[in-house]
Amino acid sequence: MRLAFDFYKNALNLENFNLIENDFVIDTKKIAGNAKYIKKNKFLLHTSFLWDYDINKINRYLKIPNKTPLYRKNRDHNNFLSSLKNYFLNKDDFIEKIKHGLKKS
Repeated sequence: MRLAFDFYKNALNLENFNLIENDFVIDTKKIAGNAKYIKKNKFLLHTSFLWDYDINKINRYLKIPNKTPLYRKNRDHNNFLSSLKNYFLNKDDFIEKIKHGLKKS
């Protein structure tokens, strides 16, 4: 996870970007979730970024799970999640930063 965090921290250049309990956050609002698979000397890391979402649909269809990260602190979805569109000019800007980060690494 630390390798991915370091990459995204440098590529995206977002203030207050951090890794908390396997989630990428800005301040303490979740902007991405991660899943990983490890077997012997191989691994796969998958990151899902929240670009944009309809909070009404999130509240309607996504129930708060029984087991939540400690940093969630019983916050509802509206106070726990944040979309990346608030931090970039547009999707192309986000994608270009990722591409540039890949070229540098």
